Amino acid sequence: MKHPDNQPPITQTGQKWISDALRENLPDLITTTPNITCSDWVDYPLFMVMRWDINNVYHIHEDFLQTYLGYSVMDLDADDTELIFLDNDPDVSNKRANAIWKSVFSRRSNKKVGNSLDTIRTLRDLANATTPGARYLCLRSATFGLHAGLTTLSRQVAVSTECPSSPVLRAFADFMLTRLGLPPVYDTIPNEPTASATSILSISQYALSSDLRDAEITPLLERFPFTNLSEPPLIITFSSRVATVKGPVERQITNEKALLSAMLTAIREKFQKEHITKPFIFRRIDFAKVHLIREQIAILRESDVLVGAHGAAFVYSLYMPRWGGVVELQHPSRMYNFHFENIAKLTGREYSVLPIGDPVMNINDVVAQTVNIVAKVLTKRAQVEGGN
Repeated sequence: MKHPDNQPPITQTGQKWISDALRENLPDLITTTPNITCSDWVDYPLFMVMRWDINNVYHIHEDFLQTYLGYSVMDLDADDTELIFLDNDPDVSNKRANAIWKSVFSRRSNKKVGNSLDTIRTLRDLANATTPGARYLCLRSATFGLHAGLTTLSRQVAVSTECPSSPVLRAFADFMLTRLGLPPVYDTIPNEPTASATSILSISQYALSSDLRDAEITPLLERFPFTNLSEPPLIITFSSRVATVKGPVERQITNEKALLSAMLTAIREKFQKEHITKPFIFRRIDFAKVHLIREQIAILRESDVLVGAHGAAFVYSLYMPRWGGVVELQHPSRMYNFHFENIAKLTGREYSVLPIGDPVMNINDVVAQTVNIVAKVLTKRAQVEGGN
């Protein structure tokens, strides 16, 4: 990539994340064939995506963010654009991500494939849908998305970011929430017929869904004689990692029950000692058992505090209330991973990280940091509720 004489050259660090497709040899890759007679046309916009991942929701969000940036730069309307996968679309368990792709980026109804939430065409599907015998399929408008490794979620995950904030991440979060019919966080999208970003979500239908009951969640409303039940509760969500029928899960906490008991006891003591009138909910969620990504997002949208071992579901901290807080517990295999610290810094949320082993031996430290984050979140939330 060439730079103007008055601009500094691309640094060696920068070269590490710039895709080969963006280097100066790009013009040499472009070829043209003159005098083509189009046999068939696609007369509406297409957006081409080569996905980074189809299983890990953090990496899927890298694809979502890069696509959002592409739509923004090209001024594409998701209601009139068809998303095309350049990779194969295997029939795997995480085809559930297709529902997000469809709802957020590709609502255009296509008579060839219907409007099923898990049906997104590939390039081969597009070619096969042409008129029989057609030689050249012409596209009125086609945009090819960049590799997801170029996004804010991808760069510098091995170092703590020095950036104080990211307007892009805030706008992306609001865009995703609005397209999914959930209240935005930052009011970056004007004139949307959704709840205000300053509105407080009560315990929603997501906390009572069958998926969550299957996940052994007990959203108990904690109250004391001085509790004001008319106040919306503080919701503390513990992200649990549990072995499945498919096999063991990395980064489990085998003494989780003892850890949760200690956390709940300490939080109760804080509320009692300080006569905090707000009720609170302390709930444990295994996100692997919550089958809809939209529900997973909604759970964090209504959570004030997120606690748990490092895992992909922490990407949903993007959608937490802007006064929210995160306590990340890092096993040795995930030390010096700054994914979620960077998200918290760039979006202005409270954050704390502690190294742990399995079983967790430093329960007192984890509990103390959790209570500290709860206190900070209560203060920030009170400021918002008070109109400050």
